[in-house]
Amino acid sequence: MLNELLLIKRGLTQNGFDLSEIHADIKDVGKDTPLRVRLATNGAIARIAMTERGQAVLWTLRDGQHNSFPFTKLGRPLLALPDEERPTEAAWRKMTAGAKRTELLRLIAAHPLNATWMPTWPGTGLRKRLRERLDQLTVLAATDSAAVPATFERFLKALDRTTPILIDLADHLVREIEESEAWITIARSLLLEGGSLYFDVDDDDFDRDAGDSRNKGPISSALSGDGTGGMTGRCSLTGAITRLHEGNFPQPNLPSLGQTYLFAKNKEIPAAHRYGRFAAGAFPVGSQLLKRLGGSLSEITESSRKGITWQLIPSEKPKQSDLLLAFLPGDLTLPIAGVVASETPDLAEQAVEALNRRRIAYETNSQRALADLDGRVRHRSAVDGVQLCIIRKLDPANRKAIFSRLVTVEALHAHALRWRDGCINHPPLAMLVPGPKGEKARRAPPPPIAPADIPAMTRKQFVDGGRRTSDLSGVGAAEVFALFLEEGDVRQRARMVLRTVLQRHGSLLAAAPHALRRSLEDAKDYDRAAALRSVTLLSILLHKADRPKESYMTDAAFKLGQLLAAADVVHVGYCADLRGGNVPPVLLGNAVLSMAQSKPNRALAVLCGRWKPYGAWAKGGTAWRRAAELNGKGETSRAIAIRTAIGQARQVSDLSSDLSAALPDKPAPDRADVFRAELLLGYLAGLPRKEEQGAGAQSGGKDGGNASD
Repeated sequence: MLNELLLIKRGLTQNGFDLSEIHADIKDVGKDTPLRVRLATNGAIARIAMTERGQAVLWTLRDGQHNSFPFTKLGRPLLALPDEERPTEAAWRKMTAGAKRTELLRLIAAHPLNATWMPTWPGTGLRKRLRERLDQLTVLAATDSAAVPATFERFLKALDRTTPILIDLADHLVREIEESEAWITIARSLLLEGGSLYFDVDDDDFDRDAGDSRNKGPISSALSGDGTGGMTGRCSLTGAITRLHEGNFPQPNLPSLGQTYLFAKNKEIPAAHRYGRFAAGAFPVGSQLLKRLGGSLSEITESSRKGITWQLIPSEKPKQSDLLLAFLPGDLTLPIAGVVASETPDLAEQAVEALNRRRIAYETNSQRALADLDGRVRHRSAVDGVQLCIIRKLDPANRKAIFSRLVTVEALHAHALRWRDGCINHPPLAMLVPGPKGEKARRAPPPPIAPADIPAMTRKQFVDGGRRTSDLSGVGAAEVFALFLEEGDVRQRARMVLRTVLQRHGSLLAAAPHALRRSLEDAKDYDRAAALRSVTLLSILLHKADRPKESYMTDAAFKLGQLLAAADVVHVGYCADLRGGNVPPVLLGNAVLSMAQSKPNRALAVLCGRWKPYGAWAKGGTAWRRAAELNGKGETSRAIAIRTAIGQARQVSDLSSDLSAALPDKPAPDRADVFRAELLLGYLAGLPRKEEQGAGAQSGGKDGGNASD
């Protein structure tokens, strides 16, 4: 990963970013929300305060995994509470806020503080290290970062006070609980479990708190001294002779990935220990360069830049996320991440609102980025390099860049436009998708998807005829981004992904429209929002395989799918008239859909052999009269089904005649997956709306063959 970070650092430096040299011992606190303990000049606790989520990331000094300060984890509860007295998580969740406070106060009154360890906390190792740190940080006493050495000094004074600091802390917690229920959660953590603390100076004692992230640079300088000491050697990254880094590598906290070593060896690999060299000894890097590498990573992944320069993306493996870095070094306000990923609803959401939010989020981000990229192309900055990098967590210490590319603005702009074209490379269709709770289902078109959505989508294997899913390994993010950037043999890559999608989503794409044609009640068993996303994915892959909709919608596979959809519609209308609306489990077209994917000519012959009674019914005049009769009785759904069926039946004969000569006995091996995808899209789309004239009747305004019916 160091090589990728070097490219990022160079890009930022060349565009005028003054990257801080962050010392390896400075770590981010991460997702923890510690109790802020503010100390007075004499070391006493002045007050305590809760740290809210969303505040600026706090820092701490740490030797590897030891001697952390000003952030520290207690590890043990403040109360000496037997396990049987501790409320279970399930019981605690059921309590009201008032009951929780009452229970906490009861436990405090009934049990003593944990006197076995509190008086000697912290251990001698941390106490010694704090004094050493204070000696290094004293140079900051006359600067804007003066609160940092002051915090160390005040904490050391607190350890010399008669009353142990943790006993003083427990008294403050009790007073806060008595006054406000807002303190229940953090008090429970500290008193019953063992929470975390962050020490700082009292409010208004200094212009800047010790925990302020702006202190990282000055602290790094103080810890590094004058920069003249240490071992000199050749940097493995640049080849320059320079002062080399010694000790642990920086460990920035990255979104979702957590604490990340910039260089780490997997201890499970025997060869990694062959030469007995570890950390800086195994990979010598210039000291100043390494600090700037950590600084560049922190700059790019700043929380305010989420969705702009970085985004969490789903991995191809279940319950895992990767970190995508996507940015233009010369302009970190440009939402490049919005071109290839978007912060959208969970893929498990099936409601129409989820599809709308997904569409709006992706279109808003991508359109803004495309407009800005278009401007750069027009103003001669098309050769500027956009950096794309995906970082993955391999094990608790090891992170790896699984994909890294430097792409010109012009190329990214072109790829993004082609991806957008792929998202709409589907026939006109919509599907009824569940609405908000208590509301009717609504029609929704296939939504746009981002490249980064595909790994999670392809993890899902639809089973039980498309009703349920199981998790498998999806298409890898590196493979997807290579497809987006059109690297190598694009058609071959698209067909490989297409095969995976058909194997995993084919049953859903065949079953969902069939169920909708039978009844909305039957369709409730199927994730129609997922089916619509799969339609978009098929459309993109066909586009990458050089099959635009203007071409495939006139070919035999798509038209065969339309014919099968029309046969379903006619079958439903037939049953609405002659069977009182009772529809069999499998409709006429769907019955041969599986056969049509491998033996299309045979499927057409079977369908034609079964068509005669339905065709004769549609041509007779009694069906129209029956529809009018049902409409008069208020049975409008049956009446519409009959009228729609008659309208569709008039097109079936002509379509089947045209197809009989155009269909192969068996799709060519290199086109089998493309044929199947186009067949399914035709089956989903059905025949287009066609107003019926004459005989005093119309089609009823329904989109007869469309999956939304």
